Amino acid sequence: MTWSKANLAFETIQQRQLLAKLASSIQMFAEFSQDEIIEFIRHADKSVFKAGNLIIREGEPGLFMYIIVSGSAKIVKQVDDREECLTVLSSGEAFGEMALIDNMERSASVKAISDCTLLRISASSVREMPTVGTKTYRNIAMLLAQRLRYSNSLASLLLHKLPNPNENTA
Repeated sequence: MTWSKANLAFETIQQRQLLAKLASSIQMFAEFSQDEIIEFIRHADKSVFKAGNLIIREGEPGLFMYIIVSGSAKIVKQVDDREECLTVLSSGEAFGEMALIDNMERSASVKAISDCTLLRISASSVREMPTVGTKTYRNIAMLLAQRLRYSNSLASLLLHKLPNPNENTA
């Protein structure tokens, strides 16, 4: 897959309209000014993945966070000999954000469901932008908190369905 610098000058009316759309639709840009979004994008790479293409593979080093500009992708986990879909993400959502925090191996794979235009950014690029970096890490913390709350809810539902070993079933 080819990645290229997302060099947009944001000087034309169409580019300014795109910037306004990005500001309102991408969670990772919450509370960013338009200039901060431009700075982020100038540090990012852009690529298009065709439907069915693997974007990241479980177990590989995590070096980048990704933002879906358009399209949809599914997060999948290998369980025994089958692949389980954990969730589906669409335009405006991010994945791979844990790589910017812990530099660990990918905990799941991501596959394009439809053609996807993605931005990717590395931790070193985020660190080069003090104000944008602070807001990026804050937004990652918010995203991780949302996902943890959702996971806790799922775990609670699963535990509720399991038989209680302390109850007498006689």
